[in-house]
Amino acid sequence: MTLYLFASSGEASDGGHFTAKHEARQELESYVASVENTINSPEIEKKVERQAKAAVESELAKALERLEIVDSTADQLKKNHLLLRRAMQKAMSGGR
Repeated sequence: MTLYLFASSGEASDGGHFTAKHEARQELESYVASVENTINSPEIEKKVERQAKAAVESELAKALERLEIVDSTADQLKKNHLLLRRAMQKAMSGGR
């Protein structure tokens, strides 16, 4: 029981950083999976220009690299999420 109390007080004293990091990681993982499915679907491949798809794939690779880094902060994870989202939006809008 002492170990449980110690772990709980440690989580509480981190100011919510663990929770924010965990949520940011989950959101990025989910979005990465969604982008992978979308960008590789046959109907989307026909609509997206090769250059735009390459930009999405580049941001996708960076996001996957960030997810592999255990010490990534919530801000770093959110930044990769945003960059990937922007690349995807640009690709889907025809590169405008």
